[in-house]
Amino acid sequence: MTKLIIALMLLFCVYQATAQSYSTNFTLTENPISEGGKWINGKLDGIAWNNVQTNGSGAFAAAAQSNGKYDDCIAHINPTFMAFNANQYAQGTVYRAAGYMDGHEIELHLRFSTTANNARGYEIYWSTNTGLYIVRWNGPRDSFEPLVTTSVTAVDGDVLRAEIIGTRITVYRNGTQVLATNDATYSTGQPGIGFCPYPGNTHLTSYGWKNYQAGSLGTGVVLKPELSKGNALTVLPNPFSEWTKLGIASGATINIFDLQGRLVKEWGPENAQRTVIWDGKDLSGKPLACGRYVLSHNSIDGSRIESLLKLR
Repeated sequence: MTKLIIALMLLFCVYQATAQSYSTNFTLTENPISEGGKWINGKLDGIAWNNVQTNGSGAFAAAAQSNGKYDDCIAHINPTFMAFNANQYAQGTVYRAAGYMDGHEIELHLRFSTTANNARGYEIYWSTNTGLYIVRWNGPRDSFEPLVTTSVTAVDGDVLRAEIIGTRITVYRNGTQVLATNDATYSTGQPGIGFCPYPGNTHLTSYGWKNYQAGSLGTGVVLKPELSKGNALTVLPNPFSEWTKLGIASGATINIFDLQGRLVKEWGPENAQRTVIWDGKDLSGKPLACGRYVLSHNSIDGSRIESLLKLR
């Protein structure tokens, strides 16, 4: 039985990694980015904005911002290629030329949608000289609402990540949380990228993304429907950095495995608490490596498997 559970968990993790995640190193030279129809672009599809280009080693702006217009270069993953859950992440590795300080933004997008003259969703952008912002796009060009900001900037090689779970938007730089806010305006949309070189900037490829990953968050496989009706298992936050809180059924057995099927943490049925905190450490108290782990929740109502992502 244990081998069957581990096999199901590993299969579930592979499914999550392949069925609702996407990654690219931008190995093609394209303007606009397409990668075989996988992207929606700001000018090609949205008309009022600009496209994203790739040069074989990264993704960059295809044009500078127009005077008096917020016509960023934007692209998001085409939902006809892959539709993402409402809970999702976008992540990229920064390319920034040595000493580059011209006015320029790189962006990660969450729950984004682009149609003719309408682009809406959440933009997380890093400016070369003014810091990090979370902004809500309202649809028409030039209609947006800054939600929160901080002075954190990005340098070459930084791994930047944005997540949205429910109404919570969280931003990480190299695995450390640097900004967060709440907004309930949009509940659907796609992850994407964007750029905004300020008017007159001709250095379009001096600030961009070396690679990009996007995926769905917070999905699970319920093996018996009774468990989901009782809402017996909750995992928040997920992904997590320092700790995650597990809301469990009374008398449940909790096992956490790595992707090789090794047991790394457990709580027995004698645990009377309905909430436990996992600090990302193994049975001996040693911090575990970043990566994906699998939780098995077993109670009298059934069993559930949930994927956990430890960021640091």
